[in-house]
Amino acid sequence: GRQAGRQAARAHGTMAGVVNRSVGMMDEAYFVGRKVIIDWLNELLHLNLSKIEETASGAVACQVMDCLFPGKVPMAKVNWGAKTDYEFVNNYKVLQSVFAKLKVDRAIEVDKLIRARYQDNLEFMQWLKRFYDDNYSGVVEDYDAIERRNRGKGVSQYPPAAGGASAGASAPAARRPAAPRAGRTAPRATAKASSPVPAKENDRAMNKPAANPAATKKVESLNADLESANKYNDELSGQVQTLQAEVAELKLQADGFEKERDFYFDKLRDVEVLLQNYRGGDREIVREVLKVLYATEDDENGEAALAAAEAALAEADADEGHELEPAVLAE
Repeated sequence: GRQAGRQAARAHGTMAGVVNRSVGMMDEAYFVGRKVIIDWLNELLHLNLSKIEETASGAVACQVMDCLFPGKVPMAKVNWGAKTDYEFVNNYKVLQSVFAKLKVDRAIEVDKLIRARYQDNLEFMQWLKRFYDDNYSGVVEDYDAIERRNRGKGVSQYPPAAGGASAGASAPAARRPAAPRAGRTAPRATAKASSPVPAKENDRAMNKPAANPAATKKVESLNADLESANKYNDELSGQVQTLQAEVAELKLQADGFEKERDFYFDKLRDVEVLLQNYRGGDREIVREVLKVLYATEDDENGEAALAAAEAALAEADADEGHELEPAVLAE
């Protein structure tokens, strides 16, 4: 069944000899363990990797594609000594150009991979291994992994595995498919992938979803919870934006109220000064207006306001050397 599925996928490939099929997150490919992936890369490319994070620069993925499709990857452009995000991105540009050339329908999430996070890089390597297995034709040819790697820059950052060939020497043969040729599909002698682990261990990892349905159900439940949390987060973000807009509008209104308050306060102050300096005969009217100006909520009878008004008038008259008329000061 698996062999027939691969043949069907190959029949729908976008390029002769290239299997290009969609791999969902619940596919068995994503249940292949870290050790299986690392051992596969070390044997295939004669590397000495110990962590998945060491593949974050994109150089390893480039060489896997070079092993799978000889002549399609410009290995001289691959920087094995990449340290910065910019250098990582350049390696992924090389990989993306190869994908485009082969019409591989796979988006490379460069911004996630260059952060060297375990889970992101593990999932990408799991997909890459599945892609390799799908396109491996079973033809054994000499692939000098070390010599091909030495064409790039900073190769000393990735020393070969113990017992591997030295730079410039002939490396042990690695298995890869013959170059695709127009008009025919490379035969698949077997479905066996180049894996350093025992077949029994690899089968146990590949069959994990079927062997442990409880784990599959748990993963689906966690994915549902994550989707719900993301939806709730989006709703909260929308509410925050709405509240921020309301706060901005209220601030504008408050600024307007402050300006209006200052405007009328200045007007009342001008009226107060004008009345205090008034020297006409209608002093009773002046006193009543000042009483209104000085009145407060606590002064219900207006007595304190009247006293304040009379004190203001007396002070103004004293400054001018005049005495208040008795009729004005009388109750």
